[in-house]
Amino acid sequence: VTSVAFSTNEEFIYAATSSGDYLMANVRSQHITSVIPAAKKGLYSLVSYRDGLITGGGDGTLRIFSDSNEILSETSLSGPIVSLSISSDALEAIAATANGSIYRVNLSSMNSIPIAESHTDSVIAVAFSTKYGDRFATAGDDATIRVWDLAEYSNIAIGYPRSHQPT
Repeated sequence: VTSVAFSTNEEFIYAATSSGDYLMANVRSQHITSVIPAAKKGLYSLVSYRDGLITGGGDGTLRIFSDSNEILSETSLSGPIVSLSISSDALEAIAATANGSIYRVNLSSMNSIPIAESHTDSVIAVAFSTKYGDRFATAGDDATIRVWDLAEYSNIAIGYPRSHQPT
């Protein structure tokens, strides 16, 4: 299992797998109710979305699934998608890829815009701010944590773990 998320109604848990499927488990009965193929080269990130799910695959495919596990829409990005985050208004997603790229995805049109390639290694996590809709953060294997301004597509802060402070 590579990622987990509760459904928006919290009746189910979704679990991404390295085989490319996602599992749907009923919280009350504690049983897996469905196994759904989602990506060809592993599934590394998923987030609940409205009454369904958004998945990020190792094949670079971002898909929106309905609550009945049907593909509603999809788009392809360059590189395996390793992390996803949805804006507080649920209109956009930020997708991070293993090759260090970050994409802004309009969830209605599925149009994607590459925002940055500032990390020098894989981006391993992304998160939208719940307080500021125009801010998101990324963490990378390059030992940096970056805060971004979505309107300007610019870094507004960079942090380093103590063991990786620049000299």
